[in-house]
Amino acid sequence: MRGKNGIRAYEYRHVVGFEETNLVGNVYYVNHLRWQGRCRELFLRDHAPEVLAALEDDLALVTVSVHCDYLAELRAFDEVVVCMHLAGLAQNRMTLGFAYRRLDAEAETLIARGEQVVACMRREGERLVPTPIPETLREALRLYDPVMAVPGGVQLDPWHRGPENIADSSDPYGTRQQLNLGLIRNLDDYLYNAQTKVCGYLKIQDVAASFSLRFSTTD
Repeated sequence: MRGKNGIRAYEYRHVVGFEETNLVGNVYYVNHLRWQGRCRELFLRDHAPEVLAALEDDLALVTVSVHCDYLAELRAFDEVVVCMHLAGLAQNRMTLGFAYRRLDAEAETLIARGEQVVACMRREGERLVPTPIPETLREALRLYDPVMAVPGGVQLDPWHRGPENIADSSDPYGTRQQLNLGLIRNLDDYLYNAQTKVCGYLKIQDVAASFSLRFSTTD
């Protein structure tokens, strides 16, 4: 676990093999996505083994979306550390952020950034229905939530879920109510109370982190 810009992250270390490179000698792009999955699996093994047991029953962790931004090349025998942190929560979904760093003799080089959204579902016969994130997984994710350690930030309980945040079967992946709590908790003017219902989305539009936020309040 390391702190980069105040972010505590779960680490997966990997040495690139020849089978992961292409004809010109650099790492084939799809391997970065595989490493995200490997990092997530090891995180569950280390911090939430009960979730792994539940996956053999009726629990399903569905990858809704995944992406990677490539900044530099990797080659065979490069040592890379994949750092994973919690980037946001929405209904039954979690957003995981990834940073890929090449370990050199005297420095580390950021070579890629990635993100994936995972929905927590439960099997009912032939169907998958939304289900709350298991408590053990919430507690494990809390360890790698960078906002929890931000001094002077808005003090919210990121694990509280009111009735408005419970997913419904007509919107199993929560696409109509997308909310990145990790970013909202950094907004000084954000008021959280029982009368506020978030019904829109918070979206990072560029590296400068400009936002668009829609919400409504009930009387």
